[in-house]
Amino acid sequence: MPCPPSVPISVIPPVSQGVGPLVWANGSQVARLTVPLNPSWLIYDGSVTRWGDGSSQAPVLLPALQEVSAGLIQFNVGTLANGQLAKTAGVPVTIANNLAGGAAGEVVYQTGLNQTGFTAVGSSAQLLQSNGAGAPTWIGANNLAVTATGSTTARTLANRFADVVNVKDFGAVGDGVTDDTAAIQAAFTQATALGKSCIYFPKGNYSVSSVISITISGGVSIIGDGRNVSNITQTSTTSDTFSITPSSNVTISGLTFIGSLSATAGTFINFPSGQSKITIQDIQTFNGYNVISFSGPSSSQEVFIDNCNFVSFLKNGIVFNNTFGGLVTLTDIFIDCTNANTGNGILFLSGDTYLLTNVNIQGVFSPFVISPVTGNIVSDFYAVNCLADGASINGPTGAYSSSAGWTFTTANGGIIERVSLSNCWSGSMYASGFLFNGVNELMISDCIALYNAKNGFEFSIGCNTLTMQGCIAAGNSQLSSNTYSGINIAYPGLQRFLITNCISGISPEFTTPIQQYGINVQTGSSANYSITNNLLDGNVSGGLFDGGTGITKNITGNLNVNNAVLVVASASTINITLASIVKITGTVGISTISGPAWTGRQVTLITVAGAITFSTGGNIINSLTSVSNVPVLATFDGANWYLK
Repeated sequence: MPCPPSVPISVIPPVSQGVGPLVWANGSQVARLTVPLNPSWLIYDGSVTRWGDGSSQAPVLLPALQEVSAGLIQFNVGTLANGQLAKTAGVPVTIANNLAGGAAGEVVYQTGLNQTGFTAVGSSAQLLQSNGAGAPTWIGANNLAVTATGSTTARTLANRFADVVNVKDFGAVGDGVTDDTAAIQAAFTQATALGKSCIYFPKGNYSVSSVISITISGGVSIIGDGRNVSNITQTSTTSDTFSITPSSNVTISGLTFIGSLSATAGTFINFPSGQSKITIQDIQTFNGYNVISFSGPSSSQEVFIDNCNFVSFLKNGIVFNNTFGGLVTLTDIFIDCTNANTGNGILFLSGDTYLLTNVNIQGVFSPFVISPVTGNIVSDFYAVNCLADGASINGPTGAYSSSAGWTFTTANGGIIERVSLSNCWSGSMYASGFLFNGVNELMISDCIALYNAKNGFEFSIGCNTLTMQGCIAAGNSQLSSNTYSGINIAYPGLQRFLITNCISGISPEFTTPIQQYGINVQTGSSANYSITNNLLDGNVSGGLFDGGTGITKNITGNLNVNNAVLVVASASTINITLASIVKITGTVGISTISGPAWTGRQVTLITVAGAITFSTGGNIINSLTSVSNVPVLATFDGANWYLK
């Protein structure tokens, strides 16, 4: 090839040896056999070309170097501005574009200095991987091995992606229009076949038209990207959405379930057989019939439900069915059904050890129902900071129902024992705020019952060993004034109960007396009880009615116990009922005072028609003659009345 004109050369006349000896420049002198100024210089003496190698040796002879005609160059290779490999213009179209020795579509690589190798084209979607030594190889993208930052072992992408089964990998679209039932079922079926336990719903609106059956043994985690982000809509009005039958270790989180307000059956999350170690977190539901149902043998247990919202379902929120084992924790659950709900917020039919914290239920026909059937038991039931709000005392059909905010009943033949309610609330219910029927070992503290249709707190048959303290009942008996009480001991033979430090009557919100009594102990054989230090003002018929005929009881320190004024005619025996003030007309002498009596009860007697003689012929232990319109204080000592 021709020498570029910019390469310095020297053609020096002969100095002393031979014809046309070759010499080279050394500074300003001409010297023989010294190092050239630049080892890359070419020196041409008119016949041959030599190359300075930068050493003290003579330049190397390059005898084969010669000019190549431009016409012999078929094409030049270079790059375009965008980095693509291209040939120079002017190459004949008949010249192939591949490098010499390669076939169309082959990949070229360098095997050594000035040496080239070729690798055949791979299959569709394959990647070319270097092995760091020889020819590169084609691999599928799924087989590409990667190492996570900080880890030590490389894993293929296929292996990494298989850790979680993504429903979109099986054709689920999540556009809210496409029926994704088959795709989602395929994802769960494949997870079962591979023994995978995590199924992922990315952001989207998934529509299903029938039940998704989940039978992964050993457990399953069903996760989404969060409430109102990963949504599943059930278009069927009768079908379950998830039916889950693994034996244990089930987690569901980060999903929203949406159903129809025309649904007549079906459950969003149904556990039809035995289960244990169930966790449901960060779930939200709208509409539909039932939300969550647990069935199965007594071994079914260990359920944790947290941070969930269930809105506008038509029947039941959570159901723990017959023979369910127990060990349940419910925290931070909000249930709101201001529609035509006819069922239960949470229904407990069996189970041992329930802990409820911050559970808020409103607008549900029967918010909390504990009702085991024959052969079943609900025990060790603890609720803290929980609320039942009927939203209105009118039921869904405009009529009052028989459901309380909290219903504990053994009417179906089961057993309820060891119940503790602390700082719980029930208001605006269709019936009583709290109803206890057949509960043994019951403790209620700092609870509130307001504006309920019937009683605030009602204790019926079989409620033995009861303590109630620090509670408030106000504005109850909304169904009919002066008919229902704030605290009602409805069973006349109730035994072993203590009521202390409660307020039952009016309140700053409910200033008009409407409850019949603050505390009403129905007439009967109740005994072994204590009612002390309660504030019972603002009730229509009286603060306290004590109809218990048992002799072992303590009723002391209650304020405004009998706020009613009674007018009676004088007679040898007068009945003072539960009045705190009794005005006596006439002048007939009195020897016996009848009516409810307990140790420490005090009644003010006022003779308004003149002096009356109180004698000792009956249960009055000291004689006294009254003065007209001057009060006489009567105090019961447990057996007789003392006057002063």
